[in-house]
Amino acid sequence: MYAFAAGAQRAIGFLLLPLYTRALDPAEYGDLSLLLSMAAAVAILLTFALDLAIFRTYFEFESDPVLLRRYIDSIWRFLVAAPLIGALLLSVCAWPFLGESRVTPIDVTLALVGMALLVSATTLPLSVLRAQERLRAYLKVTAVTMVTTPALTVLLVVVLDWGITGWLLALVLSAGLSLAASMRVLPWHWTGGFDREMVRRSVRFSVPLLPHALSHWALQLADRSLLAVLIGSSALGIYSLAANFAVPFMIAVSSLNQGFLPIYARAARNPQAQSTVERTVVLQVGLVVVGCLAGALLGPAFLELVAPESYSGAASLVPWIILGFGFLGLYCVPMNGATVMAGRSGFAWLTTAAGAATNVAFILVFVPDHGIEAAAIASAVGYLVLLAAAFVYAHARPNPLHYRWKQIVPTIAAGVAIYGLGVVTTPSAPGATLGVRTLWVLVMVCVLVALRVVPVRLPGDRHVSPPSAR
Repeated sequence: MYAFAAGAQRAIGFLLLPLYTRALDPAEYGDLSLLLSMAAAVAILLTFALDLAIFRTYFEFESDPVLLRRYIDSIWRFLVAAPLIGALLLSVCAWPFLGESRVTPIDVTLALVGMALLVSATTLPLSVLRAQERLRAYLKVTAVTMVTTPALTVLLVVVLDWGITGWLLALVLSAGLSLAASMRVLPWHWTGGFDREMVRRSVRFSVPLLPHALSHWALQLADRSLLAVLIGSSALGIYSLAANFAVPFMIAVSSLNQGFLPIYARAARNPQAQSTVERTVVLQVGLVVVGCLAGALLGPAFLELVAPESYSGAASLVPWIILGFGFLGLYCVPMNGATVMAGRSGFAWLTTAAGAATNVAFILVFVPDHGIEAAAIASAVGYLVLLAAAFVYAHARPNPLHYRWKQIVPTIAAGVAIYGLGVVTTPSAPGATLGVRTLWVLVMVCVLVALRVVPVRLPGDRHVSPPSAR
């Protein structure tokens, strides 16, 4: 359900890409992508990396509804005020550096304020709803963004032709509506107090994770900043289109991991749940592999069908970018063992820093001579380094997570082999390509069933949140 909630938002964006790419030329699309990537980095700072702290603290206070209510009210106040104030201050600081850029001060302010409102609308509510496993409420909150963002973007960008400014104004309005919906689903008690010590405790825990989160941003989006300098706005627009085609897969594997997190968290307190976690790992790896295979095989053919000729060259980048996100999905497994189960997070940033540094180094060395395809390959290599570093970090000390390699290794090997067969047997017509490659994806699903990766029944009591937390 988490993967559906996140994937549905991107699916709507996919359907509207033909409209967006005709309303914005490649240069505008590149400028917008660069601005949004920088705003995303600011958004990470404005969250104070509180997601994991909120998730862990919820289970700590779960047995005491009074403390839990006080904590939620206090964090609500902090995350509504602090991000907005920070966004306005950073906007004013950024204005003198714009120079003669086509991006205006109004655009910068709208981008940062929109991200700040989105941080306020999602950081606390979605963390608590995931801990409580209130899927219906979670879907209600995400549905607001899912509907309002594309509707407002089409109105302001496509219909009214307001360009980049219209896109960013749609972001602000949609985030504001999402914040209102979040406050309705997870009420903020206006008469409640503000417990500074609770907030300080969570911030002290989360701030060391900021370098970890920023390194993830560098892996995902910093390449846009470098490419804007190395190859220009038009080529950046082509690369951004390919990346946007791949991003839904990244969101899907991340959301999938969020859905499994309560299993890892409860297993940390219950050693008898080890078998459940091992089967969860096998299932998680299998879903990541089949998703990666489907995206790498079907994404390029679909992009060629919907994108205009001016974006030619984007299709060949999609498999490399999706491969990187596949490594990201696998990385979540050892990192869950290290952080959620073993309780270690202090040096987690070293894993992401290694991946981000590799990505940046490959871009600087290879992109000037080999163009945007080298940037896509650099992204995959960076995420591969991230996976390897996370595995080493997770097992440098005793780790309660164990792997069923007899199922995991054949699963990954089958995914690699079927991708090769899918590429070799591909016809030249894009429509026929989709049909043939879809069959190969179905073959992979059959392999997972044969390896007993799916279906897997995950036993365990369903968690019910206390009434006061609702």
